[in-house]
Amino acid sequence: MGAKERRISEMMDDFMDKHAMKFKIINIASGIFILSVGVLSIFGRLSLDHLIKLPNSVFLGLFGVMILSAEYDIPAIKENMSFLNTLFGRGIFNIYIATLFTVGNTLMSTTLVAMFILGLALLGTGFIYVAAHLCTKSNRDQARERFKKEALRTLIDG
Repeated sequence: MGAKERRISEMMDDFMDKHAMKFKIINIASGIFILSVGVLSIFGRLSLDHLIKLPNSVFLGLFGVMILSAEYDIPAIKENMSFLNTLFGRGIFNIYIATLFTVGNTLMSTTLVAMFILGLALLGTGFIYVAAHLCTKSNRDQARERFKKEALRTLIDG
């Protein structure tokens, strides 16, 4: 790794260290909000439009639970959804959730504005996580080593 890449990697490491708590707060807040929107959307008014959007509401609720579980290091998430343990996996997941979250829902227009703002925050943190993963060599090496260990464990366990 050259001097320029090393400097970029150090800058990104410093940035992530300084703002780690902010990202955690954004993820916790978004997890709670996504979960509540999913639950409220499920029990919203009954109409054909509501039935069409019902699967989206259910998945929003489940994804809210996943985001909260990943932030609190729940063992089931670590074992079964290991992509949430890496910056790249968490970034792609946040980007995916942001796209789901900003698509129409069955709630009032005031909530739509809040959902749009939160969707942009999730999109931003998702891109920052992906950039951090791509810019820091240590994260790539850790992810690669973790993948090798999991693959070896899978082969041994059969």
